[in-house]
Amino acid sequence: MLGFPAVPPISYLPPVLDEQEKILLANIENSEKLNEILLNLRGENSVIHALFEANYLRAANALAHNQYALDLNQSDPFGRPFVHLVCDQKDLNWFCWLITRAIDGEVNLLSYSKAGQNIYHASAHNTDPVFLTFLFNVTKDKDHLFRMSEANENPLMMAIQFDNAHFFECYLRFFPTETLEFKDHQSQNILHLIARYNAVNCYRKLKQMISKRELAELENMQNAKDEYPLTIANANANSSQGVFQHMMNYCHENGMPTLIWSASVHLVTQHLENLSLQEGPSASSEKPSLAKTIELHILNKTAFNVDDVVNAGTNSFLVKYGKELPTDLHSAIYDAMSEIVSDIEKDAVKNTVVDQDGDLTGLSTKLHQNRKLRQSFA
Repeated sequence: MLGFPAVPPISYLPPVLDEQEKILLANIENSEKLNEILLNLRGENSVIHALFEANYLRAANALAHNQYALDLNQSDPFGRPFVHLVCDQKDLNWFCWLITRAIDGEVNLLSYSKAGQNIYHASAHNTDPVFLTFLFNVTKDKDHLFRMSEANENPLMMAIQFDNAHFFECYLRFFPTETLEFKDHQSQNILHLIARYNAVNCYRKLKQMISKRELAELENMQNAKDEYPLTIANANANSSQGVFQHMMNYCHENGMPTLIWSASVHLVTQHLENLSLQEGPSASSEKPSLAKTIELHILNKTAFNVDDVVNAGTNSFLVKYGKELPTDLHSAIYDAMSEIVSDIEKDAVKNTVVDQDGDLTGLSTKLHQNRKLRQSFA
């Protein structure tokens, strides 16, 4: 977590004055001379943009205190409000000053650009943790944080695209539930987006800040194209440090590496779907959990052959993940599925096979002890 103060420092003015700013300050109450100085300074810019470009923060502060008509909501030729420029340039001194002016109602920190972007969009590539902490503490506006721009992007999506782990951490820390539940217009969750943009730093931060169960839930979601995050990560695996490699090495609470877990879930699910098609539509509209479905098939004495389970999904796995199942991985999945089915057969009568959330985690303490499973990722 970030450990920075929630309010700006008392002294935020830069320590050094250049000669022209000294002259400007010396004539702050001489309107005729002041206008001449500002006219020469601004050129085609607005006064506030010219002061910012020259870094004349003391002069800007003095003008504001002397009731000079300084428009802090002025937009640049591209339609971006002044506060967006400050965020874009990552200038903490000017941002802290704008916060004080916002308290007096002189600037709207949450104004929008012509492209429909707000202050969070403008800060999505800002990697200064102090700046971002101030930004999130001062504004704390959920509606603006998740607002889509005209380009159909919200600040969270932009931060992941830039692989900005500092911004991503603030997002997740301030709005954990909303961030984990977020889906874009293509039903992609944050892990889909992390995989799509190969945002390794955001992935590492996500693993640090959420539970293994929460990460597993994200990993097992499909987008509108029926793609899993792992599928997308594999397609974008362009380096040894890519998200796909990190996801492969991650282990769920049951001890199984992500790749084996995802493959197992996919293979078994496909086999059970085939069985369901043979048996006709289910009477229940609710989709049962994987473990519960296996249990019901065993209790109903439905054919459930582990060889069929693994073999039935091999070709489909090739389509989904773009590669064939290696022999050792195929063997590891076979052994893991055998143990799952064996445990279910033993415990099904006792009705203790499925945990509270209907997940496979906790079914067998043997899963992570499986010798072939360990060797396949040694």
